[in-house]
Amino acid sequence: MPEESMLRRRHPELFEDSEKLSSRERKRVVPMKVLALGMPRSGTASMQLALHILGYPCYHGVTLIANLRDTEMWNQALDAKFFNKGTLFTRSDWDQLLGSFCAVTDLPAIAFAEDLLQCYPDAKVMLVKRDIEKWYRSFDQGVILNVWSPIFRLLARLDPTFIGSMNGTAMRWTKGWMGAHSRKEMQEKAKEKYWAHYSLVERVTPPKRLLEFELADGWGPLCEFLGEPVPDVQFPHTNESAALNEKIHLIIQMGLKNAVRSSAKFLLALLVVTISWWVINREAQRS
Repeated sequence: MPEESMLRRRHPELFEDSEKLSSRERKRVVPMKVLALGMPRSGTASMQLALHILGYPCYHGVTLIANLRDTEMWNQALDAKFFNKGTLFTRSDWDQLLGSFCAVTDLPAIAFAEDLLQCYPDAKVMLVKRDIEKWYRSFDQGVILNVWSPIFRLLARLDPTFIGSMNGTAMRWTKGWMGAHSRKEMQEKAKEKYWAHYSLVERVTPPKRLLEFELADGWGPLCEFLGEPVPDVQFPHTNESAALNEKIHLIIQMGLKNAVRSSAKFLLALLVVTISWWVINREAQRS
């Protein structure tokens, strides 16, 4: 169908099979070159695409959707850093989780800004900023609303493999990194977290490693910073709000389908058990 074909092109991660190797079986195959540590809803999707055009495979939050096995390691990392459960990740751990990527952006990676800066001292760091009020409105509608959505939380229980996996990771960075245990608390802390995060990255990053960047600046500053030639294509400007809304709608549809399949399997199994019990009981009565 033409419509489905267009959706597959716009959201390929929703239609790809998860990587067969678990994160713990992987290793670094390309050097980590770029840590794009701007907040979610600050143009991370555009930055991911720009880095891809420049030849830097970039791990973004949506990468998790096509690599659901990664949630296990992300959860271990989040538990260790924010909940004192387990051992803090070393470079060896990050190489296993991110070894196929030259760059990272978006959550959950940016929650480990200091850790990644220490583990990859040669990687260059980029910060994309937005007007705080515009950013907050986008973050509230695109992130906070979905993280605390009753529909998502219900589907996480009904579909533990797909939506449940993503929700488990999101709840960890929400409560651990954001320090928020409700939608209201997350809204109240969002702007404070925005400034605290950027201040942290600016404070711990050597000036020569850091580029503070605005998407409107285009290829020039970015390519100069990375030492790359300017591509002969326009700098990508993804409509993140529209793309995210469409993606969320698709995820809900897929979660509902998975929940229906799981329920059908359970009901079928229950029916088989009931019929078997009835047959056995009937035969026992005849004897």
